[in-house]
Amino acid sequence: MHSKPTIWSFLLVVIFLLGVSTFLSALTEEQINTWLMPSPQEQLDREAKRDLVGLGRIFLPAMTNTDYEPFYQLDSTFDNRQYFAKMGESTYLRPGEYILQYGSGTESQMLSRRVTVIREHTHIVEPDWAGLRVRLMDENRNSVDIQYELFAMVNGESYGYGLGPLEEFGEQAQTWILKPDRYKIVLNNKPFNTIDDFTTVDLAEGELRVLTVVVNSETNSLIGAGVLETAEYMRERSNLRFTSAIHGNVNVNMDNSTDRDSHTFNLIVTTQLDNRLIYDRFPYFYTMQNLTDFGISKNRDTDLRVSTDNFQIRNTFVYYLSQVIGLYGRYDLETHFFDQYEYFSEARNVRVIDENGEILEELVGIEKFKTTPSLFPLIFREGVGFNVRPLNRPRSTLNLRLGFGMQQDFNRNVYRFDGTPSKIGEDNQLLDYSIYRKADSTYKEGIEFSLIANIFTPYNISYNTNLDILIPFNQNVSNTYKWENTFTLRIIRHLALDYKINLLYDKDWRDYTEIVQNIFLRLTYFLY
Repeated sequence: MHSKPTIWSFLLVVIFLLGVSTFLSALTEEQINTWLMPSPQEQLDREAKRDLVGLGRIFLPAMTNTDYEPFYQLDSTFDNRQYFAKMGESTYLRPGEYILQYGSGTESQMLSRRVTVIREHTHIVEPDWAGLRVRLMDENRNSVDIQYELFAMVNGESYGYGLGPLEEFGEQAQTWILKPDRYKIVLNNKPFNTIDDFTTVDLAEGELRVLTVVVNSETNSLIGAGVLETAEYMRERSNLRFTSAIHGNVNVNMDNSTDRDSHTFNLIVTTQLDNRLIYDRFPYFYTMQNLTDFGISKNRDTDLRVSTDNFQIRNTFVYYLSQVIGLYGRYDLETHFFDQYEYFSEARNVRVIDENGEILEELVGIEKFKTTPSLFPLIFREGVGFNVRPLNRPRSTLNLRLGFGMQQDFNRNVYRFDGTPSKIGEDNQLLDYSIYRKADSTYKEGIEFSLIANIFTPYNISYNTNLDILIPFNQNVSNTYKWENTFTLRIIRHLALDYKINLLYDKDWRDYTEIVQNIFLRLTYFLY
């Protein structure tokens, strides 16, 4: 009486296991190898989310970065509720029947299927879609951000417009999620039936295609296209990215760093070497940025002078506990290479004092005074704590950090302007002189807060901001903040107009907020 149920139960288990095996083998290794992401099961394991009591889970794997793929939608058949989520992220739902819609284009162009959500069960949706990324470059292998339109060959329907990413600036191509079919990419606003400035690509189920389109740098007309299975494709798959560029700037400068109520103006020419290294493989993220600024200035009344001299390295490592929250550690260095002088418009008397106000020396009738030697001040900043990333989109990112921070300012033979009082000279004449106080090295530790944001608009305007605040534990030590802001209008690929406004407050350095504003007409040449 009991043998039949046992045999049937055994057969049902075997059939179930065969079904699971069939599902797991539905995606071949060759298909997954075209993705920029690992297998669906590995993505699910990395997400590290547990089942919720009473709920089921739907998971659509991502072929590329989840932030560059369209959202998917779930419509319940029993309570008319809608749910939206990113590809590569789980959605928890009440058990029941749902209509799943996913893909690029309009609602009628998206793929659709009916799915059943089972209590405390994870349903991995088997990919029946294809992925497409379009990279645009000129004949010199420089990426270009011109617009293209994507059409379905079968009926000529437009799926919308895309924009070539400027990879040198850290941008990535959007990922189209499409029905397996043949598609036509058209440039320069040409119609579907054009016979020039177009290319086609065949998309297979479960596979990602990275299409490279080459255009003429002067006319933007198409001169070549194809799927590259060489170093260009491997670079697209790489988690490690390195860029290097040289910027040449014509700079109109206005600042009040010398006198709070007086702004000085200069026209200077500067160069900047900008190196960036990024490693991004969830849950690990590391970025290194090295900026080296050097500039010279000259006008009718002065000799050739070093006007800009700055070297800084910023290193940040983040271990993400989820897509939003992580732990960070950072290590920054800032210095300069050449001696820096304070130049006087006419001969000046200078008194040099130490940290306690004792006179070190008096200089009479000098035209310049060395305020900082090479390498000093040498500034180190370190910090550890929590990193929150509430916004991480292809053209907009926002990171907030809160943790324990330290700052060391090493000063050797560094002097700061400390006022211009007057005294009676030996011949009973008023003798004006400027006081320069020798700076002491400082060491601070306390609570730090940072805000880092990068925003790109559709009108070739971008905004970058970096705010660092340090509140020392020692109440006798000054709070500090440094806020760097850059607005960029990209005129053409290699030419941009930059407006920078930087604010710095450190009472140990100056008793007011230093504001430095710059306008750059910047010419850029990408080394890599």
